[in-house]
Amino acid sequence: MNRLDFQHYMFRFALRGAYAAPIGQPNDILDVGCGTGRWALEMANLFPQANVIGADIATPPVDEKPESQHRRTENYVFVEMNVLDGLKFADASFDFTHQRLMMGGIPANRWQGVVNDLARVTRPRGWVELVEAQPMDGAPALDKLKAWQIQLTAKRGIDIMIGSKIGALLQNAGLQNVQFYTLRLPIGAYGGSWASWLSKTTSR
Repeated sequence: MNRLDFQHYMFRFALRGAYAAPIGQPNDILDVGCGTGRWALEMANLFPQANVIGADIATPPVDEKPESQHRRTENYVFVEMNVLDGLKFADASFDFTHQRLMMGGIPANRWQGVVNDLARVTRPRGWVELVEAQPMDGAPALDKLKAWQIQLTAKRGIDIMIGSKIGALLQNAGLQNVQFYTLRLPIGAYGGSWASWLSKTTSR
């Protein structure tokens, strides 16, 4: 749980906010694979007029401390759901559909179907935002480690390089105005405090 929350704060720092899409004032927000629920709860606080749904295969812990800014709000609800079984929502139900760091949970041959479903539940003029991580090229030793990771995860049907294919997946789903960005995050003391903390987190 601590690792998932750290990743959330890392992305919020890197993106300079909770999201990147120009979503305006959405009325209905879906977070697929919500993990601890941290992102969905923050969105519920940022958009009190919106209905926010977090969906995952396991119920996330809820911070019920009165002093916590992330406590459950009336406009947030969790729904237990496996995205591989299909999203149990009607077509065009959400203005903003969000999914993050599902690389290890979705087999490579299921990704297009999942993205198609994300597009299906999103309204016309709405936004779908996917955020994934993948190893980048580096020194020879890191490149070798990357090659081993690709080979090992492929044996489990997982594509750890799926991040570079997100734009094509969204376009194949029939979405328009698709924008794809690569954000490089350094790992190690040379990159500053965040990069140092990230190296400790990813090594566990």
